[in-house]
Amino acid sequence: VPFMEQHPEYALVSSNISLFDESGVWGKMRYPEKPQRADFLFTIPFMHGAVGFRREALLSHGGYRVSRRTRRCEDLELFMRLYAKGEMGYTIQEELYAYREDLAAQQRRRYRYRIEEAAVRLEGFARLGLLPKGLLYAAKPLAVGLIMPLLLTAFGSVSLVSAYSALFTYLLLGAACLAVGTWVSALTENQIIAYLATFGLLIVAYLMNGIQTMFTSGNLLALIVFFVVLLVAAVLVGVVCKSLTTGCAVFCAGAVMLFVLFLARPTWLLLAFDGVLSALALFEPFNGVVGGMFSLSAVVYYLSVIALFLFLTGQALERRRWH
Repeated sequence: VPFMEQHPEYALVSSNISLFDESGVWGKMRYPEKPQRADFLFTIPFMHGAVGFRREALLSHGGYRVSRRTRRCEDLELFMRLYAKGEMGYTIQEELYAYREDLAAQQRRRYRYRIEEAAVRLEGFARLGLLPKGLLYAAKPLAVGLIMPLLLTAFGSVSLVSAYSALFTYLLLGAACLAVGTWVSALTENQIIAYLATFGLLIVAYLMNGIQTMFTSGNLLALIVFFVVLLVAAVLVGVVCKSLTTGCAVFCAGAVMLFVLFLARPTWLLLAFDGVLSALALFEPFNGVVGGMFSLSAVVYYLSVIALFLFLTGQALERRRWH
């Protein structure tokens, strides 16, 4: 408290820590004295239990975000969000906090938590302007999974090429999903709308193969689904343009064209949409790789999706800044 009173420029302050178990103190951990944004690439530059926050800074930036997405990473997400808002922290270079680190603590760290940490890191790196360099560091929590195929070779025959190509494609798939979510988040300031819209888009992408079968049937149900897709597109246009009139105009014009084409040339319409829907099947290239069918086109596809939605995110943020 006296330190923060003397240094109002810091929104949070922490300290180095000592590590102990049932046998007593067995080690120490030191942290950067004045952590910068780039320090988040390598580690979490603060010990959560030792951190003290300036109350107004914590409340003004929304505090902790407790959700399934930030599970076991609430501290990391908050630290990166504060730094993204321009706040700074300081670490007192003394061991003022003791942290229990024993075998039981290691056993509680599941691999699924590493996957969630990678997602939180990637989102935070985007806020801090640390992409694309941060992609490699975001994958660091997943590195433990890279040794599993090697361990399995001790018990039988394992195709290392198939195993590692699946892991690599999985990383690209996750980055593509995050890029889509980042773009949606840039379109609205409401976190609930951003979450629901992202969830909806990814569910549709996951079910796209099944949806395609309805489109090729040429029945009335397919036409109804076409109108639903058009409605979603019109809503997105209205949100981007911040104009209900523009969204309604897009929907009405598209509905007329869709209805006329479906009656006059249903084959043209179905073939065109089949190509578009194949491109929207975000999870299909990954399923092929997991099945042992690795292809360079899957890598190119995911890299293209990542580049496209990061570009759209940049454009959305620029538009918001100027308006």
